[in-house]
Amino acid sequence: MDLIKKQKFDIYLIILSTLTFTSYVFNLEYLVVAVFLVVGIYTVIFNKNPLNLIPIVMLSHMGNQNLSNEATTLKTALMVITIVLIVADAIKNRKFSTKGKLFYPFMIFIVLSILTFINSDDYKNTWYGLLQVLRFTATYMYLVNVLKDDKDNFINISKIFLYASLVVTAEMLYVLNTSTEPILNIIRTRQISLGWANLNVIIYPNLVSIPLVAYLVLNVKDKIYYMVLGSFSALGIFLTLSRSSILTLAVYAILLGVMVLIFYRKDIKKIIIPGIIYVVITGITMLYFEQDGIISGVINSFLDRDLGRFDDRWVLIERGIELFKEHPLFGFGGLYSSRVHLAEFGIKNYHNTFIQAMTLGVFGLVNLFYFMYQQVKVIIKDKDLFKYFVLIMLFGTGIVNGFFQPMYFYADYILFIAIFIALFEVKNQTY
Repeated sequence: MDLIKKQKFDIYLIILSTLTFTSYVFNLEYLVVAVFLVVGIYTVIFNKNPLNLIPIVMLSHMGNQNLSNEATTLKTALMVITIVLIVADAIKNRKFSTKGKLFYPFMIFIVLSILTFINSDDYKNTWYGLLQVLRFTATYMYLVNVLKDDKDNFINISKIFLYASLVVTAEMLYVLNTSTEPILNIIRTRQISLGWANLNVIIYPNLVSIPLVAYLVLNVKDKIYYMVLGSFSALGIFLTLSRSSILTLAVYAILLGVMVLIFYRKDIKKIIIPGIIYVVITGITMLYFEQDGIISGVINSFLDRDLGRFDDRWVLIERGIELFKEHPLFGFGGLYSSRVHLAEFGIKNYHNTFIQAMTLGVFGLVNLFYFMYQQVKVIIKDKDLFKYFVLIMLFGTGIVNGFFQPMYFYADYILFIAIFIALFEVKNQTY
């Protein structure tokens, strides 16, 4: 019973992850929605920590193979349930007494998203951009006012992202295993499609989770368990053959190694034996799959990608800079305007966080840096070493990966950022 009590949050996440994967495999699209509704009502009625709802929100869309369609009943159901639960929780349990440190950067983005209508070539997409920023702001404001301080928050949020990333990898392997095409062909041509988001977006939970897995390994007893799960999460990243994502992994490895030598030098002995066991397990697993040439096939597929070629991305950057020169003050239509300006390329965004911010003009770019500064300011005040793992995650995803993807303007990524900043603010009472 003591073991179950200690691992109850893991058990909760394992159940949710299993339900999500089951829903995905057997097309039981409303299974996770039903669980979301039940746990949400329970949370509202008994005023529980909303942190328990976060994994359901993250997993709810992962249980569907056709969610990437423009309009689905499931999307509508999820949106309605989320809004109803938030409103009910706000009325019954919460007092919205703080703005939070990210309030002003968000408000500036809102103002800029309105001013950029002046230069918009397509009011519809400019409006969508404004709605996206309003959604970001509302999400952050809710979280910073409702999350409760708890000594296990950092451990639990790390576990949430880890298990979400395991679902992503499991679904990728399921798609590969059930396809009629040769597995290596699918990987080589980057045709892994889960149906609920594109290949570059589905992997975000995995990218976020890697530094958090390192935190778990260094701070909990079940080191081998989390090492193995962390490898499964990283596997999903490798299967994308994404240059930016794998570059981010390399940056993680360097920064985490330096941090361990600085802050965990005395604890290195504690991870030597688990580390050796982990290496043996990983080696045996790789040898088993290499019998069919899968490991070497994936590596060769990545190396064959012409890693130094960025012409396709540079064209998008040049287009963004040209538009910025024409409208430097108020931007050229806002965050969604790229759908119009890049239509000739068949691409929806500039694949660069900083160029995407420039769609709101020079103040949009400046405010992006202000937004990043406020994040670091909140995080660095905390005394827990968890802050360094989060800073490494933010650097890897927001900056390194941000040069290849508009990370700070993706709804999922901003939700992730809002969660972390809110947890630090609640703990440190910096607002």
